Amino acid sequence: FAVQKSGISGNDYIQRVSDDWTTLHDFSFTLSKNSKWNANLIVKNSTSVFTIYDGDYFKDYNDNGKIQGFLSPYQVVLSPGIKYQPNDYFRLSLSPYSVSLYGLTSQQIANTGYYTQTFDTNGDYDLFVFDQLGAELNIWYDRKYKKWLEMQYRLGFSSDYISETDTTILMDGMFITKVRIFKNIYLTHRAVLKGDLLDSPLKPYYKQTVLLSFAKSF
Repeated sequence: FAVQKSGISGNDYIQRVSDDWTTLHDFSFTLSKNSKWNANLIVKNSTSVFTIYDGDYFKDYNDNGKIQGFLSPYQVVLSPGIKYQPNDYFRLSLSPYSVSLYGLTSQQIANTGYYTQTFDTNGDYDLFVFDQLGAELNIWYDRKYKKWLEMQYRLGFSSDYISETDTTILMDGMFITKVRIFKNIYLTHRAVLKGDLLDSPLKPYYKQTVLLSFAKSF
């Protein structure tokens, strides 16, 4: 979550820069306790949290109504597959088929036309869209060295081979490195890597942030 204000006058309102709540869950099932192979289901959720108005404002200064809100829109991606985990640090998951559940809970926001392009029987923009997606490969490396260093790395690749449009191989990675300074205070480096491997020339998007953070486990 990030905000900005372009000036210091009373007419310079606070604006939303980013407002994203994204989670990834890996549910696994195995018949043997010591097996390195598992059946699994990866569930990815994304939505905004706050109600946003035209101009990325938190109030309706332009009298144009809401353009985004909690669960408007939302997306849930379900990716069943198999997972290989030879140790406590490394995981590799392959999903040959995925589905996307995309929608909104507000008809007012849907009718802005920003999010869906099909209509219901009343002539309003659809509130729900179901899409079949392609294959997905996820690689995790999570490790903690003693009490001072933690690494949480994930790199994913997805290919929408079911789509009738051009095939893509999307790359999506997040790499978190935490160095403990003392007690529950950490210096955290967070990096995001995205891109389409079939782009020519390849122009990946890379963003990194360094944070001083507080973390407490219960």
